[in-house]
Amino acid sequence: MADKTSSSDAESGSDPAPSNLLPARDASIDSASITGEEAPYAATTSKGSTASGATEQRRETKGRSRSRALRSGIASVVWLVAVAAALILSVGALLISLDANTDNAVVSWVLDAANRIDWRFWKIFEMNDRTQNHLVNWGLAAVAYLIVGRIADSIIRP
Repeated sequence: MADKTSSSDAESGSDPAPSNLLPARDASIDSASITGEEAPYAATTSKGSTASGATEQRRETKGRSRSRALRSGIASVVWLVAVAAALILSVGALLISLDANTDNAVVSWVLDAANRIDWRFWKIFEMNDRTQNHLVNWGLAAVAYLIVGRIADSIIRP
């Protein structure tokens, strides 16, 4: 009895493989399993996964993706801290320049935080005017935090 082929198979000139035939097995695998020698290809286990080579490769890939995710998260946190520091310094300089009420709790907190994180940038330039002093020095500190944060982010991020 002749095999029935679809019109697309007949047009392409390829014969479909009958579904009841099994693919040919490599003779070297069979002989290796009989003689106890190591086969050139990884043998499959009863669950269908390949032996240790591919499993180890999958574990390494998962480990790398976890490591990349962790490094990316750390880099994001570093950048966020740098942006927050620059924002506090900028807002503090703005509050000083606008002569904000220092008795207000929010203004007091921002100015205290800016004083704590200005690091060694305070009085790089000494000016006679208090407002100019804060604008220049805290502005430089804010720019420095952004530059260092961006560099650290690019080093840490995979």
